[in-house]
Amino acid sequence: MANPQFLKTSFQKSAALGERAVQSDFEMTIEGIEWASPLIRTTQLPEISRGEPVEDQGAYGQTFHQYGNIKRNGLITAMIVELKDGRVEAALWDIINNKKYVKMRIVRKGEDYKENGFELSHCIIAVDAGDVDTTATTVAANRNLNITYSWCEKV
Repeated sequence: MANPQFLKTSFQKSAALGERAVQSDFEMTIEGIEWASPLIRTTQLPEISRGEPVEDQGAYGQTFHQYGNIKRNGLITAMIVELKDGRVEAALWDIINNKKYVKMRIVRKGEDYKENGFELSHCIIAVDAGDVDTTATTVAANRNLNITYSWCEKV
């Protein structure tokens, strides 16, 4: 039998939490090529974790787990659109060939947002092989980035 009151209560609890963050409401900036921020189509937020958990075994074979050391490094991916003048690939080429370690910011922002996000430091960028396709006449040319960061802070 249906229980409308149960559903109503569940809805009211959910609605009381407020509006949800939307996946598309973010800005990512890469130090040195800040002009490219509007071209970044996707990225990932860094993981929030600790390293491997600590495990101990006590009397009678009882196992005890605790959090390990804080983990502030990691790997994320992003996708950026190339421009017809080749500016994006030229900038990425410069960063990679000249071994530039860059800082990045990924911030949730938009209408009615309290801006918050992450700053990634001492980042290394690698660019995956990119697809070109004679039949993809309505698709922007994207490049996939692999970003290894050495430190992450909440901003």
